[in-house]
Amino acid sequence: MYDFGLIYHKGFDATVIVNTLLCRCCARDEVTLAQVQLFRLNMVLACLGCGHKQLMDPDELLKKWPPETTMKQIATHARCKNRGCRGNYGAEVLFRTGEFPEDWWPRTPANRMRRA
Repeated sequence: MYDFGLIYHKGFDATVIVNTLLCRCCARDEVTLAQVQLFRLNMVLACLGCGHKQLMDPDELLKKWPPETTMKQIATHARCKNRGCRGNYGAEVLFRTGEFPEDWWPRTPANRMRRA
């Protein structure tokens, strides 16, 4: 999954390795709602339990949240509305970046089985 060999050969310590592995999530979590609206990003909330995905409208979110709200804050308050899931698993924010199925940032959504 991750290539540790390149990092170890450069002589980095463990804190740099952990920060390198976490940089992907941290970059997404620092994106603000104002930036999503400004750059017209397609923001999708993906349920961590059942995999349900919902496209969110930044204009509607700005009516409820201040513009400096980060994606991490929105993800912690988001809950799934599926009947089987009931929002017990949390959600994460993903961005749709293009037309192809692999065009997601920071990763493609996971295919999860729906729980009944």
